[in-house]
Amino acid sequence: MDLSDPLMLARFPFLSEAREYVQGLGMGFEGIIEHPVYSLALSRGEQRLRACFEDGIKEGFSDDTEARIVILSYPVARMMAASLGRQAVVRHALGEADAALRQLSALGVGDLSEISKRLGVKRVGDMMVFTDYVRLCADLARKSKKWKLVNRDLSGGLVRVTDEELPHLLRQAIAERVAQPLDVSKVPKQIRQRAGKIRGLIGRDARIGAVSEIQDSALAPCMKSMLAQMRTGQAGHQSMFVLASFLSNLGLSEDDILEVFAKSPKFDREKASYQLGYITGRDGGTQYTCPACSTLRAQGLCVAECGISHPLKYYSLKSKKVNKRKKE
Repeated sequence: MDLSDPLMLARFPFLSEAREYVQGLGMGFEGIIEHPVYSLALSRGEQRLRACFEDGIKEGFSDDTEARIVILSYPVARMMAASLGRQAVVRHALGEADAALRQLSALGVGDLSEISKRLGVKRVGDMMVFTDYVRLCADLARKSKKWKLVNRDLSGGLVRVTDEELPHLLRQAIAERVAQPLDVSKVPKQIRQRAGKIRGLIGRDARIGAVSEIQDSALAPCMKSMLAQMRTGQAGHQSMFVLASFLSNLGLSEDDILEVFAKSPKFDREKASYQLGYITGRDGGTQYTCPACSTLRAQGLCVAECGISHPLKYYSLKSKKVNKRKKE
């Protein structure tokens, strides 16, 4: 694996070698935006971030020049995401990680080990250091029992990981790296302005029209899980926030939402009403949007791969099918 080759770095632009390559071009941000070719990285970066909110990154490049533009577009997309807030950062991180997974799955064993090393994931042969495995497998273990430690081969502080499994663990390491915080105050004005064009994509599925009651059969698996936890008093603060924003965006009144929450053995009407008012923007504040699936995955609240990008979109599609069947 030649990590000095721009064609290779364009496939893995989150590596430190890609950052060093950009620095080696010898031009700052001003030089890039004034360059007749490299200035295309601005629009390419916007497209890259936009793709993370839509159908995913599908970069193509055939020569060194185009590869350099792709490499430069990565930090542009990252700065745009940072200027839009944490939800955009998470969406960007997962989008980059998903794109990288496709690239990693095509690599040979030696190249995979090299990428693993560059990401700081420690391995000894086909064994991964226990602490790295535990950190990287959490999301995977929620979806498949095979990733749980009880089902793994452990020996001397190491966990066996096959060559086929490694890319999926590295995907999480990549998401963590991409999501590392940036100093937003240093994001150039031109990038913040471009980022503004994408702001509307954050939570764009958020409001689908008021409903008078919840159709349980139209709820996404994550929402069913959180409601079940709420009813047994096991739902955490983040789950309650997601539920409240989901039900509010769905169109339920605050009284109706409180009736749903009243089924929790920990229900405190006065406290719940105060917190709900904060989430719904009752007194003129911000009305919070239910997080998208990518954010819920990052927070460990996704319980099944449903193939939909937002819980409200899932509800909208399913409820239409349910209503259609009733009419028939």
